[in-house]
Amino acid sequence: MAIEKALITNTDTNDRVPVLFNPEEYSLKKENNFAQAAVPGLSSPLLQFLHGSLETLDLELLVDTYEKHDENGQVFNQAGDDVRKLTRKITDLMKINPETHAPPVLLFTWGSLSHTTGTAGTSFTCVLASVNQRFIMFLPDGTPVRARLQVSFHEFKNAELQAKETKNETADFSKLYIVGQGETLSGIADGSTIIPPRGGRLPSAMTSKIRASSRPACA
Repeated sequence: MAIEKALITNTDTNDRVPVLFNPEEYSLKKENNFAQAAVPGLSSPLLQFLHGSLETLDLELLVDTYEKHDENGQVFNQAGDDVRKLTRKITDLMKINPETHAPPVLLFTWGSLSHTTGTAGTSFTCVLASVNQRFIMFLPDGTPVRARLQVSFHEFKNAELQAKETKNETADFSKLYIVGQGETLSGIADGSTIIPPRGGRLPSAMTSKIRASSRPACA
């Protein structure tokens, strides 16, 4: 069975940057942000949710040109090439696209890696947030031929996608099913009314309409 190589795809240009050596490990991190409200007399502050944070993917990539590397007829480098020719393909993913005025959105694909479904073959949609290059092998003339890149990808979600994933409901309203005499659970499954907080009431005409619509039809 052939080893599946990790792949970085630039969605702006559809250019693909193959990873010569798969990472030994990677880490995914996700956080929520809360505000603390101190209340006199309580042993700990009250927490209020503010927003979620970006999911991050951190890993280390090994890039080597000391030897020749090719795969399926594609030559990645000749032996002794300057390794910066390959590392630049990754660091250039942080450059601003003149058309979008922002760095490109990327797809990092490797096995079952995904921040949403975890389905085999899916990708992590992201942007390249940071790269730390460390050159660890050199030719006698000083040409670097091996490097380790510590990279950090941040997930990318536009507003439309987040709106579809997050189905918020109004927190200031209580939901109540109005059950009439002779009704069954299956009959009222689709009938509900929303009553404002603090004891507010709906108009009697609206309440009657909701009651009528929640009752099962007679055969």
